[in-house]
Amino acid sequence: METGQRKVEALELKKLAGLYKRSVSHFTGEEIEDVRFEADVAHLARKASELSPDDRAELGRFCGFLASEEANKGGLSRGTSSRRHPERRLRGGSAA
Repeated sequence: METGQRKVEALELKKLAGLYKRSVSHFTGEEIEDVRFEADVAHLARKASELSPDDRAELGRFCGFLASEEANKGGLSRGTSSRRHPERRLRGGSAA
């Protein structure tokens, strides 16, 4: 089984499923994973699906930037940060 030299018997598959706390269909590829996101995340995913591959790559880099910025700050406790108001960052701190 490990080397792909023989097929897995149904009883073995059932034991593996129990061992790994997964359904048998997980191992056979029949299981469809039901992933649900919050409405705002689903909206962003729909919009991102309309982008070109290059723009998606840029969006991925920007998400990484935001995540690293968040990790450096230690949380989202600042309600008037330049991240929430990017015009402050662009205009050197003065909002219009």
